[in-house]
Amino acid sequence: MTAKRIVAYENMRATIKKDIREAKRQLERNIADKAKEDPKRFFQYFSSKRTVKEEVKFIRNNSCTGAFQRKHLFVAGVINQERFPAFERVLWRVCRGNFFLRHAEIQARFEDPIATVEILKKEVFIIFLQGEQFKGKIGKICEGFHATVYPCPDSLITRMEVIKTVNQHIEDLQTVLNQTDEHRHSVLTSAAVNIQNWKTKVKKMKAIYHMLNLCSIDITQKLVIAEIWCPVSDLSEIHSALIKGSEKSGSSLHPVLHRIESQQTPPTFNRTTSFTSGFQTIIDSYGVGDYQEINPAPFTIVTFPFLFAVMFGDCGHGLIMTLFATWMILQEGHFKRLKNEVCGVQIIP
Repeated sequence: MTAKRIVAYENMRATIKKDIREAKRQLERNIADKAKEDPKRFFQYFSSKRTVKEEVKFIRNNSCTGAFQRKHLFVAGVINQERFPAFERVLWRVCRGNFFLRHAEIQARFEDPIATVEILKKEVFIIFLQGEQFKGKIGKICEGFHATVYPCPDSLITRMEVIKTVNQHIEDLQTVLNQTDEHRHSVLTSAAVNIQNWKTKVKKMKAIYHMLNLCSIDITQKLVIAEIWCPVSDLSEIHSALIKGSEKSGSSLHPVLHRIESQQTPPTFNRTTSFTSGFQTIIDSYGVGDYQEINPAPFTIVTFPFLFAVMFGDCGHGLIMTLFATWMILQEGHFKRLKNEVCGVQIIP
C-alpha cells in the first residue's frame, strides 16, 4: 500500500467517524425534543424490546395524536435482502440519523422473473421520519435500490380497509388459479385418451400431403398427375392398387395408368427379400450400380459369410454366432419395429 493510499484511507476513516459523531449528536437532540413533547409515551415506545408484530400492535393501539402525529411521516416497502445493508447505510448518511427504521425478513420465497432458477429473499421495512423533504430523499433512495414502496394510509381505519381489500383480492386470485389448474387437468386428461389416435392421423396426413406435393395438377385443376419409375413386372399390381384405393375412397373417377417412353436413364432397382436385404444394404453403402448393371449382392451371400468363417475359425465361437443368428431370425418381427441404424442394416422389411 503506497503512502497516498494510506493518507486517503485515514482521511476516509476520519470523515466517517465525524459523520457518525454528528449523526449521533443529531439523534440525541431529536430524542430530547420528542421527549419534551410527550415524555411518557415516547420513552415507553423506544425503551421497549418488542417484536415487529408487537411493535405494529403497539403503534395501532397507542398512536400519538396532535402535533406529534402531524409532524411524523412513514415510508413502507419491500427490498431484496442482499441490498438491505447498503440501503440502510445510505439512509443513515443521507438523513443524518433523522429517521427510525424497523425491518423484518419475509418468510415466503420469491422467484426471479428474469432468472427463473434463482430464489429471492426479501425484507419488509418501515421508516418513520419528519418532513416532506426527507420523504422525497428516501423515495429517491428506494428507487435507486429498486425497492418497491407501497402507499399506506395515515388512519388506522383506512389501513384496515386496505388490508381487507388486499386479502380479498388474494383469495380471488387463488380461486382463479385453482380453477385454472382443475380445467387444465381435465383438458389434458381428456386429450391423453386420444393422443395416440391423433398421432396416427397426423402421420397419415403428413404422408399423404408429402406424396401429393410430389405430384402435379392438370389444366382443369381436377386431376392429379404423378410421374413415377416402377418395374415393368409390377405395372398390373400398381394399377390394381390404384383401383382399389379409388373404390375405398368413394371417388367417381377411375385412375388411369399410362406407360411413357423416356430417354432418361432409369434409376437402379434391386428387388430384395428379408434375407437378401442385409447383404444389399452393405453393397449399397459402397455405391449403387448403374441401370442394368450386374448386382454383386448375390455373390456376397456366399463370400461374406465365408470370409467371416476364415477370420473366426474357432468351432465354439462359430456355434455362439450361429445361435445368436438363429435368435435374431426368430425375433425378426421385434427388430423390425425398432427404429435405429443397427437394426436397419441387419433386418429390413
